[in-house]
Amino acid sequence: MFKCLRLRGVLLGLALLLALTSACSNNAGNSKLEGKLEGPLKVMYVHEGLFFQKYGNLFITKYPGVELEVVNSQWMFNYAGEDINKALQQYVEERQPDVILLNESNYSYAVDNGMMFPLDSVIQQDQFDLDSILPFVTESLKEQGAGMLYGLAPTFSGSALYYNMDLFQMYNIELPRDRMSWQELFALAERFPTNGSGGERIYGLTSSTTSSNAIFDLLSNVARTHGLFYTSADGTSLTMDSEAWRTIYENIVKAYKSGAIFDPSSDFFSEDLFLKEQAAMVLEGSYYLNQIKQAEDQSGSTINWGLATIPVDPAEPDATIAMGLTEIFGINANSPNKKLAWEFIKYINGPEVAKTLSRTTDGSLSVRSSFVSEMNGRSLAAFYELTKPRNFNKRYEHLPQGFEDAFAEIVSQETTSILENKQTIDEAFQHIKERGSQELQQAHEKGSITKKTSRKLKS
Repeated sequence: MFKCLRLRGVLLGLALLLALTSACSNNAGNSKLEGKLEGPLKVMYVHEGLFFQKYGNLFITKYPGVELEVVNSQWMFNYAGEDINKALQQYVEERQPDVILLNESNYSYAVDNGMMFPLDSVIQQDQFDLDSILPFVTESLKEQGAGMLYGLAPTFSGSALYYNMDLFQMYNIELPRDRMSWQELFALAERFPTNGSGGERIYGLTSSTTSSNAIFDLLSNVARTHGLFYTSADGTSLTMDSEAWRTIYENIVKAYKSGAIFDPSSDFFSEDLFLKEQAAMVLEGSYYLNQIKQAEDQSGSTINWGLATIPVDPAEPDATIAMGLTEIFGINANSPNKKLAWEFIKYINGPEVAKTLSRTTDGSLSVRSSFVSEMNGRSLAAFYELTKPRNFNKRYEHLPQGFEDAFAEIVSQETTSILENKQTIDEAFQHIKERGSQELQQAHEKGSITKKTSRKLKS
C-alpha cells in the first residue's frame, strides 16, 4: 500500500512537472515576435537626412524590402521640463511610430506610462550580445526600467580634456593625465605664462569656447563632480549654503584671478582660443572632434592635440558627470510591426554599425568598447575611461523654466564684480545665494500662475 501511494505520488509529480514545462514552453513561444522582415517601418528621429546617413542606409542595404519612414521629432526641442514628456506621449499616440527615439530625460517616463515594449525576452531568444556593451549603458537603462530593458542605445556622448601638445612642450610642462582633480587641473593651467595680449596671449585653460555663462558652467561642473547640485531634489530651494560649495567657488575665483583661465568678459570672447592655439587646454564634449576637423580643413594646418579624462573627485575616481545617452531606441508598445522594429534596433546596436560609427567624428561614440574610436591616429580612449556616470537629469526636470539661465547670469555678474575688484569672495557668494533663492521662488510662483491660467483657458 505504501509503495503504491509513493509510486502514484511520483507519477503525479512527473505529470505536474510536464504540465509546467509545457506551459513554460508555450509562454516562451507566445513572447516570440511574429511578422515579416519587410514592408513599412516608421522610425522616430530628429532629422531625416541625418537618420539615413547614420542608420537608415545601412539598414536598407541589409533589408532592401523595408520601407523606412522617418517621424521627425525636432519639434520636441520647443518644450522644456515636464511638458516635453506629455507632448512626447501625445505625439506618439498620434503618429504611431514603430520605433521610438528617447533620451535619458524622457526614457523613464515612457516606460512608466506603458509606451514601451519590453525587450528582455527577444534579447534572450536572439542571444543578442549585451556583454560587450559598456556596462553603464545597460545598467542605467535597467535601473530606469525597474530591472528590465525597454530600449537600447547604440551611442553615448562624453566629454574630455583636450590639450595642445605643442604648447606644453614649448613651456616645458608635463602633459595632463587621466583622473586629475579640479585643483590639479587649475594648478597645471597656472603654470602657463599670463603676460602678453591679443594674439600673443596664451591661456592655460579655457573653460568654455562658446557659452556666455562660462563661469557658471565651470562652477556647476566642479560641484557636480563632487556630488553637489545647486538646488534640492524637488527644485524648490537653493542648496549652496555649505562649506563645500564655498570652497569650490573660492578655488574657481582664484583660478580666474590668476589669469590662468580665459575670462569670458574679455575682448576675445567670440573666439575659439583652443582652435587658434592660444589655449593649452579646453574642456569640451565629444562633438568637439568635428570642430577640430573642420578647423584643420579650413586652415590647412594640423593641431597637435591629445586627450585626457575630465577631472574627477579623488574619492570616486571612476565617476563622471559627462557621460550620457542621447539616442535610446525602443519599440512602441502599440506597434503592429514589433518584429521588424526589433530587427532594426538589434541591427543598429550590433557590431556592424558600431564599427561604422567608430569612424565618424560627429560626437557619437559607440557603446561597444571593442570599437573605441580614433581620429587621425589619435585614440579617443579618454572618453571610455570613466565608467560610472553621475546623473543629475532628474534635478533639471524639476527646475522652473528659465531659472537656470537667470541663475547663471547672477553667478556671472557677481563673479565678474570680484574680478573687477568691486567686492570680496564672501560678499559675492552671499549675494549669489540670496539672489538665487529669490529668483528660484519667483520662478516657481510664475510657473504656478502660468499653469493655473492655462487650465482656465482650456476649460
